[in-house]
Amino acid sequence: MAKYMPVLGSLADATEYVGSEQYATCSAILPLAAFLRRLLMVNDDDPGCIARFRTATLNDFTNRIEGIDALPMLQMAVALDPCYKKLTCLRKEKREAVWTALSNAFRAFYDRIQRARRPTGLEETSTDEAKRMYRRNKN
Repeated sequence: MAKYMPVLGSLADATEYVGSEQYATCSAILPLAAFLRRLLMVNDDDPGCIARFRTATLNDFTNRIEGIDALPMLQMAVALDPCYKKLTCLRKEKREAVWTALSNAFRAFYDRIQRARRPTGLEETSTDEAKRMYRRNKN
């Protein structure tokens, strides 16, 4: 049992980290996953039972994270958090894609806001009203 203590202790620390926050944030999930991936890597000096335990735990955890539909949202949450803005918890090839997705999301949001503020043409603007009154009074 003593052989499992370092691995189990680190998993307990990770659980305490997430559970100790009054409000756990989305931005903490992927950095924690990266930490656990490093922690659960099999070492050359690990006995067979520990190596199997680490591999099984890592596979289970990775499948849970990679299989969720909210992964892009979690990646954007990490990018927006000042603690993790360098995205070191993501592979280098995914970092640029996250920044691009975030940029596109902001652009789409901005465009929606601008369309909502733009007059539709059905309501009259004060300039149009002023021009019409001027023409009526001129004739």
